[in-house]
Parts: sequence; C-alpha cells; structure tokens
Amino acid sequence: MAKVGRAARVASRQRVEILGDADKTIQSAETGELYILTSDLTGGRTVTLPAAQDGAYFKFMVMAALDGASLTIKTAATSTHFLGGLLHQDSDGTTANFVQHGSSADEIVLVHTNDGTQFGSWVECVSDGTSWYVTGVVHSDEPPTIT
Repeated sequence: MAKVGRAARVASRQRVEILGDADKTIQSAETGELYILTSDLTGGRTVTLPAAQDGAYFKFMVMAALDGASLTIKTAATSTHFLGGLLHQDSDGTTANFVQHGSSADEIVLVHTNDGTQFGSWVECVSDGTSWYVTGVVHSDEPPTIT
C-alpha cells in the first residue's frame, strides 16, 4: 500500500536502441524497448515484431526528419493483425485525421515523401496475445499506411 506523501517510483529504466542501417527482427525477450530513428537512418527499414504475446510492448520514436528514409513495422505472421490507428497531422499543421487499420492489417508504413515523417512522431504497439494494438501520432506530409 502506498504511503501518503510518497511519490510512486518505477525501479527500472526503459531500454533504448537506435535503429541502424539494417532491418530488425525483434525478439520476444526485447519487450519494453524504445526504438529511436535518427538522421543516421537511410533508405527503407523494416522492423518485424515478435509473435503476439500477452503484455508485449514496443515504442518507435522519430527523432529526426525521415526525408529519403522510411520505416515499416510488420507483424511476424500475416495472420496476426494490427488493431487501432494513428493520428496523422499534416506537416503544414492545417489538417489532422485518424488513420485506421484495414480488416487484416499486418503492416504500418511511415512514409518519406515530400516533407517526410517529422521529429517527434511515435508509434506504440501492445499485444494481448492475439493481436497488436497500435496507437501514435505521425506528423508528416503524407499519412502513414496501415494495411
């Protein structure tokens, strides 16, 4: 039971990994990691999530404009799907919309056309053991795709 006047404390730190120049297949033991995309990212990168496992969690943060680069996040099996969606704000700041999944979505693509995906965009993936629930905010000229 919490004591009055004491702040809650999390004893562990989130593990951070910079996504480099190679595609990445995440292992189930890496749950809880934060993946950061930096200006070092060139071309297209694909990150494959592990098989859906109850409580598995991953976050992807864009910490530089992805002009000329892209990120694809996909499930380990096409029979495992993404549920949820991403809030997209146009890079000129004038429009915002919610991008939802298709009926059997197993791939998310952050696009790199025109202004590219901008600094501060993020995507979270959480599993219930059957599906991956996705949420996030993407600031870019073109909306992300969830197919």
